[in-house]
Amino acid sequence: MKKINYKMMCLCFKKCLIILVLYFITINTNAQQQDTSRFSINPKFGFFFLTEDIQGYVIGTEFNFFLKNNFLFSFDFYRHKEFFLSPSPGEYYYQLGVMFGKTLSDKFVEVQYQAGIAPFWGLDRTTFIKPGMFGGSYDSEQFITLGLVTKLSFKIVPLRFLSVGLDLQSNINKKKVAFIPLFSIGIGHLRDKK
Repeated sequence: MKKINYKMMCLCFKKCLIILVLYFITINTNAQQQDTSRFSINPKFGFFFLTEDIQGYVIGTEFNFFLKNNFLFSFDFYRHKEFFLSPSPGEYYYQLGVMFGKTLSDKFVEVQYQAGIAPFWGLDRTTFIKPGMFGGSYDSEQFITLGLVTKLSFKIVPLRFLSVGLDLQSNINKKKVAFIPLFSIGIGHLRDKK
C-alpha cells in the first residue's frame, strides 16, 4: 500500500483553513455592513456514484451564509464510504468544499446553485491480488486531489428556522468523478419574519 505524504497534506489543510478563516472574517464584516444575518447548518445524508461503477453512502454537514442580493457562500465536509459488500479493502473518501453561488426563493420554496473547489482524498484500490468473497482482495493507495464542485439544491422552508430539501452535487477531479444526491435538513435563520 502506497503512503501519502501526511506532512504535505497537513500543510495543505492548514493553508486551506487559514484561507477559510480569513474569508469568514471578510464575510462577517461584509454581512454586518449589509445588515444580513441569515445562515444555516445542514446535516446531510445520501449516496455517491463514481464513474468507475463504485457506489456508497455519504454523510456530512454544510454551513451556509446568505449575503445581500441573494448571494450564498458555503463550505461543507463529507465522508464517502463504499457499501459494505465490496472488494477488500473498501474505498472511502473525504471532501472539504468551499462554494459560492446564488439563491432564488419565495416564502416557502428555495433553489440554490453554487460552484467552487474541494480537496478530495481517501483510499483507492489499485492492483488485484487474489480472488475471494465480494470481488477479492486488492492492493491500495491513499491519494489527494483538488476537484471542481457544483451543486443544485431544491428546498422547502416550512418554518423560518427549518428547511428540508434535495441536493444534487458533483465533484469533478483528475482521480475520481463523483455524482452525489443528498437529502438535507437546514437549521438556522432561513428567512425573515416578513
